[in-house]
Amino acid sequence: MDHSVIEVFCYNGGSLSIRIGLDSSIDGAAQELHRKLLDLGLKCYNMCFNRDEKDNLIESDGELHSLACYCFAKKIAIVKIKVVVCVTSLITSSGFIYAKNFDGGVRQQFALGAPEFRCKLIEYSIVSGYKYVLIKNDEFRVTAVCENKKEGNCKWCIHSCNTYGSFEIKKINLTHTCGFAFKDYNHPPLTSYLVMTHILDFARDKLSLSLGDITSFYSREYGLKISKHMSYAGKKLALTELYGDVVLSYNELLWYTKELKRRDIGNCVDLQVN
Repeated sequence: MDHSVIEVFCYNGGSLSIRIGLDSSIDGAAQELHRKLLDLGLKCYNMCFNRDEKDNLIESDGELHSLACYCFAKKIAIVKIKVVVCVTSLITSSGFIYAKNFDGGVRQQFALGAPEFRCKLIEYSIVSGYKYVLIKNDEFRVTAVCENKKEGNCKWCIHSCNTYGSFEIKKINLTHTCGFAFKDYNHPPLTSYLVMTHILDFARDKLSLSLGDITSFYSREYGLKISKHMSYAGKKLALTELYGDVVLSYNELLWYTKELKRRDIGNCVDLQVN
């Protein structure tokens, strides 16, 4: 007997319809959400539906299946699911919020190689709350396992390596078997390189980018707190990526000034920099 129901996920003025049945999962629904609702990005969110004038959270596969059975019994063909962005819930059940970074599975490629893959790992950790350990980590291969692999025998793991010039996933298991995870919004595991990738477009559009702008950006977009030190380090890398090394550029100006004087003897060259 088919107990499936059409669930309409509503977020930020848009909607996405997904048929949910007893064989559906939270992971599967979240993957589809991230695939179609791209502006969800790294945001933390809850899924909830209204029943008896009360919002009910959907946090597990069992609750998803119960909703399908309830709608079947009540002959409800379509049910509205609200996707609510939040920054206050610090606990998530295994597999609840799915990071879209690895939804390509085995053979998913990373054009920028190991650095890009490491950034995706950090983003996954921020979104899910689960921490990982790198057991192999160089420019040719990166292997990560769950922090609870030894104590909890968690099966979560991912391995990528460089194959014929392409850095791609070779092995992946995104199912955590170690229970709950705790998200730390005040001390996220950011790196200066990851911050640089996040603010690069922002820095390109705003030449006078301040540390306060970066702090506000992370609070607004991801609900995260970022230290001034990390903001400064990320900004420095972003400006270097966009405009080159400041010291090197200044030295080239000095060389250019001397060369003008050498080639055009008698003229005065006045170099002014901000």
